[in-house]
Parts: sequence; C-alpha cells; structure tokens
Amino acid sequence: MPSALSAPHLHNEEAAYAWVEARLWPDGPVCPRCKGTERITALRGKSTRIGVRFCNPCRKPFTVKVGTVFESSHIPLRIWLQAIGLLCASKKGMSSNQLHRTLGITLKSAWFLSHRIGEAMASGDPAPMGGGGWIVEADESKLYGDALEHVAEHETVKHSAGEYVCGVKGPEAIHCNSAEGYFSIFKRGMKGIYQHCGERHLHRYLAEFDFRYNARVALGVNDGTRAERALRGVVGKRLTYRTTDTDPPQS
Repeated sequence: MPSALSAPHLHNEEAAYAWVEARLWPDGPVCPRCKGTERITALRGKSTRIGVRFCNPCRKPFTVKVGTVFESSHIPLRIWLQAIGLLCASKKGMSSNQLHRTLGITLKSAWFLSHRIGEAMASGDPAPMGGGGWIVEADESKLYGDALEHVAEHETVKHSAGEYVCGVKGPEAIHCNSAEGYFSIFKRGMKGIYQHCGERHLHRYLAEFDFRYNARVALGVNDGTRAERALRGVVGKRLTYRTTDTDPPQS
C-alpha cells in the first residue's frame, strides 16, 4: 500500500501545480488582477516557468501562486504541499525545527512555511461565536499565566462537587467537555511542540488549533481532506488586488 507521502504532487513540480490548480481553479484559471476567466492563455515556451498563464485583457502573466501565501516564495510548490500535509496530519502541530529536519530545508524557510500555512488555517472572517440560537461552550484555562474570563450571562458546572453535566441530555445539556478537550490538545501542542509563544502571537496559534479541532477525525475529516481545506485557505491571505493596481506581483 503506497504511503500518503508518495503522491505525485508531493514530488513532482508540474504535478504539484496541477493539483493546486484543480482545487483553487475548479472551473479554470482566474486572473488574480481582474478576476476574469476569459481570454487566458497558457504559456508553454521552453524558458517559461511552470504554470504561467497570460491574461490578455490585463496584459499580465500570473500563476496559481499569485494572491496566496505561496506568492513571492522561491520554495518549490511541492515542498509547500509536503509541509501542508505534515502540519495537517499532526494533531498537536509540528515545530519549525522538525519541518527543517524532515523537509531538508533551512530553519528560516521552515519558519516561513509554518507561519504562512498557519495563516491559511485561520478563518479570514470569523463568524460570531456559536451563531444564532447556538450555545457557546467555554471553560477557564491558564497557559503561560493568561486566563479566560466569562464576559456574558452563563450557566455553570462545578467539577469540585462531582458535577460534569447538568440540565437535560442532548444538545441542551450544560457542560464544558468539548472546551476542555480543545484546551487539552492546545496545551499539549504549545508545551510539547512549540514550547513558547509570545502574547502578541497567541491568537495565531489559537486559530491554528481551532482549524485542527474543527476538522478532526471525530467529525469525519481525514488528513487528506484537512490538507485540502487548508489549501483553500491560502487564497487572499497574502495580497488582495484592487482595480487600481498597475502591476501585480508575479510568482
């Protein structure tokens, strides 16, 4: 049985571009400048870089990397996809040092990859917690001296009194089991894998673990599907083009 890491798009650059294009451009190439889909030509000269398209209305070349976290990176796309696969398959994350050793790239490049992929995992426009008519489950937890304080009217359970669930059974039951499960994984990742996090970067690590927890095996999401979800998050995390742009970066 072939390994999950033996897929062609993880080892061949042309296959890597084709794999990403099929997921970010399911209906065909889209110009990152004008968002047009018409009159786009694939450039195939001997000296042409892999995956280059030319938008005739804009008169500018582009690849699927433009407007994503891959943009302006000299790291091969197949290495990006290996890093995404490893980070998405690791329940508690993977340190930049481990990526550096596993992928055979410099520590600086590994740090660059892990932070940009973390940005891709974060939701760009998070909805209000819980949503309309839903229950928000919260629990106090400490990490590096920070604490979560309740800021709204709420019900509680008291573990010290042997109470872990109160109210009726089902979705209306009052408990914090899921929140405790999330914090358990988050703390193991932060203390065992990343080991340190500055306060100004805490929200980034939280977003990364939110992504993993909301796309976990218990919810029917496997490693491959999780990696594809992370890939869809790469768009718009690097640059957002405006109609007044005169010369979008090439990649």
